[in-house]
Amino acid sequence: MIQKVAAVLACLILCIVAAIHIYWAWGGYWPGNDEASLVAMVMGSGSRKMPAVVTLMVALALLVGAWLVLAIRGYLRPPWPGWLFTVAVWAMVGVFALRGSVGLFLSKIRPADAGAPFERLNLIIYSPLCLVIAALIVVAAIRRAPGD
Repeated sequence: MIQKVAAVLACLILCIVAAIHIYWAWGGYWPGNDEASLVAMVMGSGSRKMPAVVTLMVALALLVGAWLVLAIRGYLRPPWPGWLFTVAVWAMVGVFALRGSVGLFLSKIRPADAGAPFERLNLIIYSPLCLVIAALIVVAAIRRAPGD
């Protein structure tokens, strides 16, 4: 039961984050008020706004991830053969775990972000959310023992 809840919750989070990326690709500025404040809050110092096509590709990757998570528990059919599906799921766990872990120390790697709005949001939202997504996918991927 917990595996199914984890899969649905991970899927929901991934879909919400994908929707935010689509909003940005269409010109939205939240959580900022303009392009400069959006970049300062979401990408960090010295960054530029990503082209819409790149932002849409990120959204597509997140939606594919949501599909994979639901396929783990059998809600959807896996899009690829079993071994490739397994590799894709664990690669996704690795990407989110790495992003979440590195993000906790990002101001040490990019000192220009120290004290910037991005650093605060990264430490309290972005990195922890990536770690939660990775953990939810791991829980969703746990196979029940025979007879359970």
